[in-house]
Amino acid sequence: MASNIFSMVCDESLGWVANFTLLFISIAFASFMFVSKRSTKGDQNPLPPGPRGLPLVGNLPFLKPDVYRYFSDLAQIYGPICKLQLDTKLCIVVSSPSLAKMILKNHDATFANHNPPIAASVLSYDGNDDMVWKHHDDPDWRLMRKVFIREMMSNTSLDACYNLCRREVNQMVREVYVDIGTPIDIGQLVFVNLLNMMMMSMVWGGVPSEERNSIGVEFKKVISEILVLAVKTNVSDFFPILARFDIQGMERKGKELLSRVDSIFDSVVGERLKMDEVQRKGVNFNDTETKDFLQILLELKQQENEENGKTSLNMMQLKALLLVSFLSKFDGLVADFPLLLHFSMMTI
Repeated sequence: MASNIFSMVCDESLGWVANFTLLFISIAFASFMFVSKRSTKGDQNPLPPGPRGLPLVGNLPFLKPDVYRYFSDLAQIYGPICKLQLDTKLCIVVSSPSLAKMILKNHDATFANHNPPIAASVLSYDGNDDMVWKHHDDPDWRLMRKVFIREMMSNTSLDACYNLCRREVNQMVREVYVDIGTPIDIGQLVFVNLLNMMMMSMVWGGVPSEERNSIGVEFKKVISEILVLAVKTNVSDFFPILARFDIQGMERKGKELLSRVDSIFDSVVGERLKMDEVQRKGVNFNDTETKDFLQILLELKQQENEENGKTSLNMMQLKALLLVSFLSKFDGLVADFPLLLHFSMMTI
């Protein structure tokens, strides 16, 4: 009997001590977090103004499908710079040209090193061989930037593409001449011609016309799907804990599109290497003054290999440069062409 009473008293004492210890630790931890948060806020610069969000999800429920109009409305209320809390991500929205220039040009190195969206990371070869999402302190980024500016965007390289573009314009004029007396959709004709010139100047310059037509149709379709996927909202970007589940299937779709692009690039590069091999044996397929960007990159890679016994630009980086160039040119063409067709609407 006495032993039972003693054990009950001990159990109650131990339970009281355990509860008191747990309460003390909880209060101490909460106090520490409160003090550290206040001290951190005191050390940080104040954030721009912005709309209040909900707990956990922030401003996500209030985003509209036409996000650019939503940002424009926010600029009317909070000014040219405001903040949005999208779940765990703090986003700063800039809608002033002067502020955009300050961020994208004057302080580009500071703001460029951030995590890419999941779809963009997949479509850029997991961000490992891409110039857009690599950190600016990465030696490979400096190499790819140098190749892009000095080799692909130089006056010499652009002049080498002149004959290819001229050939496409002449082809368009011949098509118009043949269709004399029949209605012609000039807008569609010019758009297709500009797109063909872009593709010819990039990789299609040395591909036979029959192969170019079949591959070009598939490539245009893939690029269009990539642009749609790249701007689509992905819940996993705002809730990183959901990324492993790929709820919307965007990561799977991105890998599928990248595989299709890879197969097209491999086919074109393989055909070009065969043509270059035959050309070195004495058969000249192309005018030496007519070069596309792919030929320029392959010649640079071959030249480095002959001089140093190795090349600093691998094939994956070469394809990433071509894909970035295609996406930027195609996106700009699709965005600007409606404005060119309705130029009178742009005048005040």
